[in-house]
Amino acid sequence: MISHRNLLALQGIPSQQDIMSLDNIMNSGCSVRRFFREDLQAVAGQGYCLMPEWICQSMVESVYAANWQPLFYPVLSPEQASMILQADIQAMMAMLNSLPQPCAILLAHPLGYIDPGCREFLREIQSNHNIYVFLDLSQGYGRKECLQELPHVHAAYYSFNGNKLLSTGGALRLRLTNREHIPAAVRNILTAFYTAAEEKFAVLRKHLQSHFIEDDIHNVSLYASYQSSPYRTVLNWEKCSPSLQTLLKHQGLVQPLLANPRQEKAYSSLNYHQWCEKVMLMFSSPRVEWSQ
Repeated sequence: MISHRNLLALQGIPSQQDIMSLDNIMNSGCSVRRFFREDLQAVAGQGYCLMPEWICQSMVESVYAANWQPLFYPVLSPEQASMILQADIQAMMAMLNSLPQPCAILLAHPLGYIDPGCREFLREIQSNHNIYVFLDLSQGYGRKECLQELPHVHAAYYSFNGNKLLSTGGALRLRLTNREHIPAAVRNILTAFYTAAEEKFAVLRKHLQSHFIEDDIHNVSLYASYQSSPYRTVLNWEKCSPSLQTLLKHQGLVQPLLANPRQEKAYSSLNYHQWCEKVMLMFSSPRVEWSQ
């Protein structure tokens, strides 16, 4: 399992004193969901927590485990959004205004892309200290470090489990609330994330080049300016030629957006289902289980 001590060692910080001085802002653990549960419990014994409607079920279970109640905010439609699954900030604010405080909200960057709405939301609620904001960067860490967001959330989470950008196991929590200075050790870790993303982008490009489809993928890729990680690449499926669609499916390079990402009774919004119809998601490398 990866730990922040291992990451620091890789960045040339051997001093145990340096490591211990960071323990109040940087913690390693087994999973993001465990960190999230602990942080909610530290806020209050119970409450309401807003979450993205596309969030995975394991994060929802963390809310229940903390004796909190999850509520789900919608995404913008493809016509309204600047990038994939962009959060509907106005809907979020309306939901928050109706909740008893203290309450919590989980922001998350989806599918390897950075949602510009997160920064806008943080500006709007920065004066309300009874709204506890947490940021899940598990899918988004990589090229974009989100340094302007980190001081304005109560905790930010990074996962190294499953098929994330780094898949060495475990998770990292950063707590940089109201810090004007970002420690060099944290910047070094973010640089390591950047390097990992660049390496995986290069591997993906090499694979696409070997099949002479790099230009084809470039032409059908969406929201490239917001892409931080090759965790997924969003493709406009309608614009893919039949031969390209067949090749991508045969190689196990693509999957659809999950129609029902959660096991909750509430259905996903119409806007979410419009995304399901519009896009296909390309992996950073082929997966046998998705080959057709």
